[in-house]
Amino acid sequence: WENISSLNVEDRNKYIFFKGILNTCDWYGSSHNNLSGFLRIDKDSLKEKISKKVDSPIHFDDFQNQCADIASDCLILAPTGSGKTEAALLWSGLKSGKIIYLLPTRVTSNAIYERMKTYFGELNVGLVHSAAIDYHFDKEKDYDTKDYFVEKTFFKPLTVATIDQLLSTGFNVGHWAVKELNCVGAKIIIDEIHAYDFYTLGLTVASIRHFKKSGASFFLMSATIPRFLMELIQKEIPDIKVIKNDSLLNKSRNRFIIKNHGIDGCEQEIAERIHDGKKVLIVVNTVNEAIKLYERYARYEEFSPICYHSRFIVKDRSKKEDEIIKASETSPGGCLVITTQVVEVSLDIDFDILFTENAPADAIIQRAGRINRRRKKPDSAVIIVKHRDVSEKVYNPLLLQKSYNEFSKYHDKPINEEDFLSIVNNVYKDVNVESNENYIAGLGQYKKIQEHYNYIQDVSPNEGEVFTRVRNYLKISVIPDRFLKEVVDLKPHRKAKYLVDVPYWLKKKSYQTGDGFLYCPLDYNKQRGAILDYKMTGDGGCYVL
Repeated sequence: WENISSLNVEDRNKYIFFKGILNTCDWYGSSHNNLSGFLRIDKDSLKEKISKKVDSPIHFDDFQNQCADIASDCLILAPTGSGKTEAALLWSGLKSGKIIYLLPTRVTSNAIYERMKTYFGELNVGLVHSAAIDYHFDKEKDYDTKDYFVEKTFFKPLTVATIDQLLSTGFNVGHWAVKELNCVGAKIIIDEIHAYDFYTLGLTVASIRHFKKSGASFFLMSATIPRFLMELIQKEIPDIKVIKNDSLLNKSRNRFIIKNHGIDGCEQEIAERIHDGKKVLIVVNTVNEAIKLYERYARYEEFSPICYHSRFIVKDRSKKEDEIIKASETSPGGCLVITTQVVEVSLDIDFDILFTENAPADAIIQRAGRINRRRKKPDSAVIIVKHRDVSEKVYNPLLLQKSYNEFSKYHDKPINEEDFLSIVNNVYKDVNVESNENYIAGLGQYKKIQEHYNYIQDVSPNEGEVFTRVRNYLKISVIPDRFLKEVVDLKPHRKAKYLVDVPYWLKKKSYQTGDGFLYCPLDYNKQRGAILDYKMTGDGGCYVL
C-alpha cells in the first residue's frame, strides 16, 4: 500500500490474514509447540463427560438435541438452570473451527472455564479476561505467563472469555489481528445476550456483522429476551434458528411481593427473616447504597453481613465470592448478603429470600434467579421495593415505572417463566433500539476508530479524541494507593491481586511509580470496598455505579 490514507475495511481484512499468519508462524516457530487443533464433540462423548462430572447418568432434553442438529446460527430461549451450556456445546462441537464462549462477567467466565476443563482437559481450554492471569496463578503456582500470551489471542480449541475480549478487537488494540484470524470460521457463543446496555449491544451487533463475513457462526442464549431484541437479532441474522425450552414455561419458583416503600422500610422484616434462619439477599441499584446498607446492618453483630459489588480489589472480591457461595450452600442458619446488580449474572447461589430495589423487568428476573435456584424451597419469596431517585440516573425512568407497574399485577402471587416473558415484552414494547443514540454510537464506533487510524494501525485507548465515547465504556484497573507500601516488593502477578476496576475518568487522578501499575487515592477497606462520588460520564446520561 503506497498511500496508507487510502485504505479501507477490505484492506484491513487482508492485513488481518497476512499479519495473523505471520505472527502465528513466528510464535509457534520460536516456542516449538504444535498448532492447536479443534474439538470434536458428539452427543455420546459429551453425555459421558457430564455424567462422570456429576457422578450420575444424564440425558439430553429435546431442546438440547435440537441444538445438536443445527448447522446455522441459533438463538435459544431457556430458563436459568435448564442446560443452555450443554446445548451450546452440542451445537458447536460437531463442526470445525475454534469455539469461543463469551460471558458478561469474570466470575461466570471462571465458572464456565472450570466446567469446560473437566469436560475437555486443561490443554484444550483457555480463559481470557482482565484478571485471568491472577486466576491462573491462584490455581497453579508455577503458571507460565507465556501460556496466557497464547490463550488471550484465542488460540486454544475452546476459549472462555468476557465479551469485551471479542468486542475490543474492532478497536485495533492488543494483538487484534491474531485474535480476529482465530475467529475465522469460529463458533461464537454469547451467553446472556439480553444483559448488555444499548452501547454494548451496538458493539455486539457490529461484531456479529463483521465476523459473519469471515465465516463465524453465532449461538445466542437468553432466559428473558425482550421482543425488540429478538426482532433485532432476526433482522441481523435472517436465517437464525430460534429454539425455546417449553418444558419449564408453566413452572414457578418464587412468590412475588410488591412494597409501596423503599428498602429502608424493610429493616424489621429483614431482621425477622434472618432470625428465622432464612438466607436473605438484598440487591440495590448503586454501590453507594449497598455500602450504606452494609454499614447499617453491620450494627447487628449476629448477622455478620457480607457486602459485595464491583469496587473491591481482586483478592477481596474473590474471598467475598467464596464466602457468599459458602453461605448459600452450607450456612446452618440465617445469613445476609448485600449486593448490587453484579449478582444478576455472576454467582451461582441459592438463597431463600430476595429484597430488591425496583429495576427494569429483565434485571429483576435475573436477580430472582438467585432465589430458589434449584426449585426445592416451597416458601421462597422475592420482595420488590420502590427505587430511590438516583436509580433513575442508572436506568431509564420510564422502564422503572413500567416494570414496577407490571410486577404489581402479580402481588403476592407466584410468577412462572411464561409470565416473565409477558412482563418483559410489556415493559419494552415501545422501545425502538435502532433509534437509540447509545446503540447508534456503539454500532458506528469501529468504523469511526478504524477510519481515524487508517484501518490497520495499532491503537492505544490513550490516543485521540476518537476514543471519547470508548473511554466511557472502558474501565481501568488501579491499585488503591493505601496499599503502595504493601505491594512495593511483590512480583507483578501478586500486585495484580490489589487491582480494582474504576471508571476511565479516574485515570486523571491516578499516578504511576515505574512498575507498570496505576495507583489511585481511593477511600477503601475490605469490608465495604471503594467509595466514589457520583460523576456524570461523557455521554451526559449515565452515572458511575
